[in-house]
Amino acid sequence: MGFNKRYLPDLELLQKIRKETGDDLSFLTTYLYRPDGIIGSQGALDFLKNVEEELLIKQLYEAEKNSN
Repeated sequence: MGFNKRYLPDLELLQKIRKETGDDLSFLTTYLYRPDGIIGSQGALDFLKNVEEELLIKQLYEAEKNSN
């Protein structure tokens, strides 16, 4: 069993990749959820965490909207 690590690109490239991906869940799966370890700048890590927060807020809003 191996250790799956992900080296993050610099912040500008990471932002570009997110735009090109167009799907935050897929983007986060690649860069945050699937790896066992993440290596990169603090700015890139903070960006991933902010994207994750935005996605969770969207999901909660959609769930609440659908339940009413």
